[in-house]
Amino acid sequence: MTSIRLAAYFENFLTIWKAMKASNGDYYTLALPMGDIPMDGISVADVGAVTSSIFNSPAEFLGKAVGLSAEALTVQQYADVLSKSLGKEVRDAKITLEAYEKLGFPGAKEMADMFRFYRMKPDRDVKLTHRLNPKVKSFSQFISENQGALMGI
Repeated sequence: MTSIRLAAYFENFLTIWKAMKASNGDYYTLALPMGDIPMDGISVADVGAVTSSIFNSPAEFLGKAVGLSAEALTVQQYADVLSKSLGKEVRDAKITLEAYEKLGFPGAKEMADMFRFYRMKPDRDVKLTHRLNPKVKSFSQFISENQGALMGI
């Protein structure tokens, strides 16, 4: 058996993690309770090619756990990429795990638990991911290719 462990999906930034307009200003906030801990990410579209490479190299990966990541950025670094791409200021909301749990949307507690896990810095290998799929997209490339989904921000 080979276990493939995935990072956070960049696609979440187009939906549930979309930057929100701040109530007291002309800027947007990104509310992910990671503090200053980098969070690994990858596009769903890049997972298949990496997985195929793993399946094509059974001797190298049999019996191993493989952690995938295109890159690891802090919330402010994700916000900076969004700011540059959108031409609008996006800031880290600096939300706590406890405040995130209380946001009231379905699954808020489970999402907070996921962020707790990500804050533990699970083993993800950016270099290996890029070796297995040299075309894996950075967050900046992903956002550039998906700007249409961010219209209205």
